[in-house]
Amino acid sequence: MFPTNNSSMSGASGSPVLDEQGQVVGVTSGAFHNLLFAIKVDHLQALIHWEIGTNCILSLSVIIDGSIKGCIKEEIENLERLANEGSMYAQYRLGRKHNDEDKWVDSDINEAIFLYRESAEQGYAPAQSALGARYRDTGISSYINEAIKWFEKAAEQGFILSQGSLAIIYREGKGEIERNPGKAFQLYRQAAEKGYVLAQFLLGDLYERGDGVGLDITEAVKWYKKAAEQGYFIAQIDLGDMYYSGETLDQDFEQAFY
Repeated sequence: MFPTNNSSMSGASGSPVLDEQGQVVGVTSGAFHNLLFAIKVDHLQALIHWEIGTNCILSLSVIIDGSIKGCIKEEIENLERLANEGSMYAQYRLGRKHNDEDKWVDSDINEAIFLYRESAEQGYAPAQSALGARYRDTGISSYINEAIKWFEKAAEQGFILSQGSLAIIYREGKGEIERNPGKAFQLYRQAAEKGYVLAQFLLGDLYERGDGVGLDITEAVKWYKKAAEQGYFIAQIDLGDMYYSGETLDQDFEQAFY
């Protein structure tokens, strides 16, 4: 289990370091216990390193005395062991490495799909979403139902990437799935309310076009602004165009060039 405070744990090997909210912000290492790498890492990555008890400083491209290659080799060996033992977290991470053409692991889509499925069948939402994406990206229309099945399993757990992926399928219509902008709207809304920037932008687009929901420029601007405030460039451009043209909003050059 993770510690529940923000102590430095200078004598611990591979110990995660938490902030005041309990989020993992780094890890100490027995080999480098005087160094604290205040690196934002996801909970899953830290969990795996805690589980395998490695002395490595995470799996980042950081070279310390030329030891990063051996460090990553150790990580992969431990991931393989844990995956074989049935760890859904390790199965997913190892699948990602095969899927993403990690330079330390041979690219093998079939192996990635196998590992994603092993993890997904245990109920791990990121693996369910990744498996859905692999089926979607084949371009084979008969696979779209399988993609939707896995996206829906992840979406039901509140996984926003799957909510967004499903929304795109229903908005555009793919394979045997007919276009359903109303369902797309519901899914975009769920993801947007959780802060998913792409969903915020696309929700604004639905409101601006009146697609799947009644046309509502005020709501469109609201969601474009939320996306723009997160640095989403296209939302910033669309908002600027709306203020500049004056067609749907009162013309405001100051806002247009803000």
